[in-house]
Amino acid sequence: MTEFDDERRMQPYMDKWYRYWQFETDRTVSCRQYDLMITMNGSQMRVEEKYNFTDRTYDQLIVELLQDVKTGDLGWFYHVDCERLMWMYCPETRADPPRIIYSIKWQQFKPHVLSLIESDGWHRCNICPKGYGLTLNYPVKWQPLLDMGIAMCFEYADIIAQMELL
Repeated sequence: MTEFDDERRMQPYMDKWYRYWQFETDRTVSCRQYDLMITMNGSQMRVEEKYNFTDRTYDQLIVELLQDVKTGDLGWFYHVDCERLMWMYCPETRADPPRIIYSIKWQQFKPHVLSLIESDGWHRCNICPKGYGLTLNYPVKWQPLLDMGIAMCFEYADIIAQMELL
């Protein structure tokens, strides 16, 4: 199984989550800039999804600046063009639905990350040798994003339970 297979396994769960918010989903438009289009009352929104398969929930997300340090291949941070970035913490087993979902306003998030990187002082980055290449990731804390209204956090099970009550 590949990372893409794991993500495809999570998509039906996410489609159900979008239905709670009364969005119609269209994954046939998937491209390098976004994964799906959601529509409600004629308004469309491009959405990029990031799945993190771990049994932990971290106090930060990681932004992929370089997909491969060796070749200089830019990471998803530079390729994404959407209105919403959805970041999901999914069980390591890859068999159950996501646990936590963060909905991030991309048009506010990207300049915020760039301002963090441009701020004075040294920054810590994560380098990961797994996957496509030697990846350079920049960690961004969740709490400031939540405090500034750039991100919202949801528990998948709570939303689905509310959906079933309707």
